[in-house]
Amino acid sequence: MQRDLKNELKVVVNNSKQDDHDHYFVGGVMQEQIDKCSNQPRRQLFGPFVLERQLNVLVGQTAAGKSVMMVQVLRGIASEEYDAGFPCEASPLKCCYIDCENDTDDWRDRMNGERLPDNIIRKTLDATIMFENLAEIVTREIKRIHRIEGVQVFGIDNLKWLLSPGKQELEETWKLLKALNMLRSQLGITIILATHSNKDKINSEWTIKDISGGSDINRFSQSIWAVGNIEGQSRQRYLKQLKQRSAQVEFDSSNVAVAELLKAEGKALQFVFMPEFNTQERNLVRQMGNEPSKSEQVLEMLAENPEMSVAEIAKQCKCSETHVRKVKRANEAA
Repeated sequence: MQRDLKNELKVVVNNSKQDDHDHYFVGGVMQEQIDKCSNQPRRQLFGPFVLERQLNVLVGQTAAGKSVMMVQVLRGIASEEYDAGFPCEASPLKCCYIDCENDTDDWRDRMNGERLPDNIIRKTLDATIMFENLAEIVTREIKRIHRIEGVQVFGIDNLKWLLSPGKQELEETWKLLKALNMLRSQLGITIILATHSNKDKINSEWTIKDISGGSDINRFSQSIWAVGNIEGQSRQRYLKQLKQRSAQVEFDSSNVAVAELLKAEGKALQFVFMPEFNTQERNLVRQMGNEPSKSEQVLEMLAENPEMSVAEIAKQCKCSETHVRKVKRANEAA
């Protein structure tokens, strides 16, 4: 068979152009990199919660207001006129909101006629992405948007929506977080990543263990902060820092930032912060002593019906089957 040298040459040329554009190893003179970084201290973009050139993770339970919080932060970064509740030392910066969870109707209702700055662009995902390599697709798109549209801050809403359920979730979480961490370092961009929590109760203080995929998130992120619900207050929330690698933590369990979700006439739904109500986290969550613990609930059910299956007890007590077996073995040993 006669070789098509002309077409083969085209392939070689095209591949060479692609290789020239996307290198697998990036960098340069080490001291020059350090000097450049020394001249660019990390600025606050949303007070101590979001710092420049970090992978910042925002976590909260379902319906806590993570999407509203995300857009509020981006508005403060993209506009000098808008007060997001905490200072931004670098505005205005162009922002990209990668929205995987909400549709345009949701945002029309939440914005309530108030207009967003043109400095915020919104991207959604093509349905075919679920069949592709997630980390590769997201990384490539962020690089493209940064290069072509000059975006410096990316908000991704949210991690759990992007992932495949089941056994693949842990592997995909690890790959995506590692890719995002490398990307923010190489490009000098800021990434704010929202994710869900496996925390099913209001009456306990936030820890990194409450985050789905918490070990990987803790490993690859530089900042983690939570939106917490307040017992008995449907519209009130609080913000708590769980991790900050590059600065001192200001809002820990001894001093959380309290806010109320409000939508005034002609104004968007937003968090209105009330610093005069900042307090210890334990003052905002229901005390565990007022209700039986998971272990006590398991023991009560075993006493009422010793033949009840482990699976049924776990379902009714909203805990793991492993925990039920552990309590059952301890009770039998006693």
